[in-house]
Parts: sequence; C-alpha cells; structure tokens
Amino acid sequence: MKEKSFWRIGFSGAASWAWGTSLIMGQQIAQEKGLVAWMIWAVCNSLTLALLGLLYNKNIISPEIYNKKEVKTIALIIQLFCLLVQLNFINQQFLKLFNNPIISYLLTIAIGFAFTLMVFKKGLTMSIDTDIVQWIIAMLSIIVIIIIAITTHVPLKTFPQTSYDSVLWGIWSGLILFSGPIGDVQHWQRVSCDTSKKAYYLSAALFAIYMALILCMSMFEFSALMNIILLLTVLCITTSTIDSIAVATHEIRNKKVGTFVSLFMCVVWGLFIRIGMLELWSSFGVIRFAFAVGILILPSCLKGNFKIAIPIILLTYIIMFYFIASRQIVINNIAGIVSFIIAFLIQASLLIETIENGMVKNSNSKKGVSL
Repeated sequence: MKEKSFWRIGFSGAASWAWGTSLIMGQQIAQEKGLVAWMIWAVCNSLTLALLGLLYNKNIISPEIYNKKEVKTIALIIQLFCLLVQLNFINQQFLKLFNNPIISYLLTIAIGFAFTLMVFKKGLTMSIDTDIVQWIIAMLSIIVIIIIAITTHVPLKTFPQTSYDSVLWGIWSGLILFSGPIGDVQHWQRVSCDTSKKAYYLSAALFAIYMALILCMSMFEFSALMNIILLLTVLCITTSTIDSIAVATHEIRNKKVGTFVSLFMCVVWGLFIRIGMLELWSSFGVIRFAFAVGILILPSCLKGNFKIAIPIILLTYIIMFYFIASRQIVINNIAGIVSFIIAFLIQASLLIETIENGMVKNSNSKKGVSL
C-alpha cells in the first residue's frame, strides 16, 4: 500500500467519487442547462478532490476531527444516503432494460450484496484494488461509445444557451460538490493512507478526464448498442462507489455490524424508490454543505474563537437562505424540509458550541488576570 499509494489511491479516489448518476446527469446538464452550467459543475466536481488532498495535507482537516463521535455519526449517515442513491440509480437502469420492477429490484439487491460482501474480508485494500479495475473498464467503455458514435454517424445534439437560473444551479451544485469529500468517510479512509501526499491531485486530474469524456458523449444521440455499453459503464462506476461505501460502514462499531447495516440497506432501499434521484441528491446536498462547513470550523468552535466561527456560520445561513429564495434548494417536499432543518441544526449547534467555549475562555482569562 505505501509504495504504490500515489497511483492506487489516485485511481481509487477518482473511481469512488464517480457516482453512476454523473454519467447520465452530466450529459443532461450539458443538453438541458448549457455549457456554462456544465462547466461550473464539472470543474467543481474535479477540483473538490484536489481540495480534499490540500486540506488534509495542510492539517486543516484531521483524523482528530473526523473521529469525534458526533462528526463520525453524521458522516456515516451520509454514507448510507449515498448508498441509497447508487441502488436507486442501478434499479432505474435495469427497469429500462427489463421493464419489470421485480426483476430490477432483485438484481439491484444482488449487486448490492455482492459488492458489499466482496470487501468484507480485506476491506479498504480490496476496495482500492477493485476500484482501479472498475475505473479502467469504465473509461474504456466510454471511449468505445464515442468511437461508435463517430464511426456510425449518429445524429448530433445541440446545447442550449445557459440561463441565469442554470448558472445559479451550477453554483449551488458546486458548493455541494466541494462539500462532498470533506464529509465522506470513504475519502477520509483513502486520503489518510496517502503517504505520497499527492494522490488526490492525481484523482482530480483523472476525474477531469472523465468529465471531458462525459461531455463528448453528450454530443451524440445514443443508439441501442451505445446504450448497452453505457449500462456496463454505469455498473462499473456505481459498484466502485458501493464497495467503497461498504468499507466506510465498517466504522459503524466494527465491520460485522457495518456490513449488516449495508446489507440491510440493500434490501430496504425500495422504501425510498418514490423519491427521484436528483431530488434525493439536491435535498440532501444542503446537509452535506452544512456538515462540511462544520468540519472546517469545528476547531475554531471548540476554542471559542468568535472572530472566525460566528461570521462563517452566519455566512453559511445567508448562503442557504439565498439558494432557497432562488429555488435552488427545494423545500416543498418532506425530504427537502427535513434536510434543511438538519442543516440548520448543524450550524445552530456549532454556534452554541462557539458561544459556550468562548464564555469559558473569557471566564478563565478574567480569573488569570485577577490572580
């Protein structure tokens, strides 16, 4: 692991960050929101990996923060949400192929079980090794799709002009994406093993190539053959995230308990099937944003540093309310309302923590002066 950490973790970081949704969503963004919105989304999607590496290497975020009970608990809940999104997405692809909800559901459960159990014994090492294989197959599959599109002269797509609302959507999506790895256990596990201190910069470069390939795919109408190959790509990308999440859940007490929780979610995820993929991602995004900000400023809150913590907390509230007003954060459904309340409470708890520790700090200072 140590000798090959740069290449192995670099590839694995990119693969585990590449949700299957990005394959379809990335094309839809270009086709429906225009190239400017797509560019904002793609750049943030790539740079966020480099940002995580930088923050960790500069000790701005550290295991001491990650391992706090309340931080780890929220982070693991986010991992389970990520698992729901992956399973929901796989099910939708099987529905398109078989048009049978029972077969699609059972196949989705089978894939979830297979990739969760596959990493049970060797954990992170196995996950990193499989990530590399899955990533290479996925990239080659996308290249084959593009070659088929060019050689068979399929019709081309046109991209619309990017509207102001689409730019706002891109900015809010960018904030969610920059927040993602900071509050993600599977990436904490990888970046902490990176003895080279540069692997996540490689991850960002690899992910940028992946984004560029997605843009190339979005230029073409898909033929039946292209869709079949795309299914293989989707399965590689999605399962690389599923097995990474399975290893992350090993930190729920121990790997037996974590694996049981993952397998349980692989069965009951259907309870959330009525919630759309993008709705799940967008609604939960506000929690990821608030949580990431919390991780970054928690050391200041624990020290009672009013000058740093309180302005950032207030700015976070302003950002959240602004994007609610601009309708980028949706709170007209239960998922949106619950997500916003949780995000609000995360920041409120940080504010209280800062005030309490600040009062103790001031009190101790006065005692020192009086003595």
